[in-house]
Amino acid sequence: MSFSPRGLSFAIAGLLIASPVWAATLIEMNNVGGPQGQLHKQQMLIDDQHARMEGSQTNQYLLISFGENKSYMVNTAQKQVLEMPNPSSQPSPPPAFLKQLQDQQAKLPEVKAELVKKGPGPDIVGLPTVQYQVMANGELCSDEYISEKALENQHLKLFTQYMQNMKNARKKAMGGLRMPSANACAQAADTLADEVAKLGLSMRSVAKDGTVMQEVVALKTDVATKPDTFSVPKDYETMTAQQMMQKAMERMKQMKPPTPPTGAPQGAPATQPTPAPQQ
Repeated sequence: MSFSPRGLSFAIAGLLIASPVWAATLIEMNNVGGPQGQLHKQQMLIDDQHARMEGSQTNQYLLISFGENKSYMVNTAQKQVLEMPNPSSQPSPPPAFLKQLQDQQAKLPEVKAELVKKGPGPDIVGLPTVQYQVMANGELCSDEYISEKALENQHLKLFTQYMQNMKNARKKAMGGLRMPSANACAQAADTLADEVAKLGLSMRSVAKDGTVMQEVVALKTDVATKPDTFSVPKDYETMTAQQMMQKAMERMKQMKPPTPPTGAPQGAPATQPTPAPQQ
């Protein structure tokens, strides 16, 4: 049996339709955090409409839909999906809370935040970087190695824009206020975050003691994915944060207190201590 060129083309097209794939960008990162400075590995798959983020917890991953402006935390062990609240749709905090934040910020000393350009940095995963230093009151906080070229990748550009939009929505909901911090470097990093985002993607962040706090360790393009890579599992229970909280409270109400030992009065020990012998 022989195939004509036209018949072979139809056969290949049929295979592609039966098992469709789409190209995405894969980025892998190392992050250092937590009280013990643990190393956390994270990877993200991003296409032109979605992102999927996975970390050290293999039974959980985060799905983001750029078009729907929504994100979902998927738990494969419990077969549950938590629909994350969107900052733009959340009510503003009570005025009393915002006033408290404003008063706390007013008590903190003013921090002079500067982003100082030092010059060309090393190539990281094949991308050129520029070294910048984050300064607070003239003191070094961190070295940031930023790649402008990284955002020529349309998927990475979409993801960073989405994250920036989420940050701006949270800031608007908080009336422009930030959570107060007495740490001068934390304040400087927060103040300069928008400026850094305009310069490109941070490929490596090094603390003033030389510890690499965050680093991109791999970047691959044209990664094949299947349709369900970015789909919320249809057979999982989907809940909002409020619904999940209500369900947890109902489970607590249904829990019965432990039964005391037979013959012992409630609230008293099952046996009485033996009295000491009389001298």
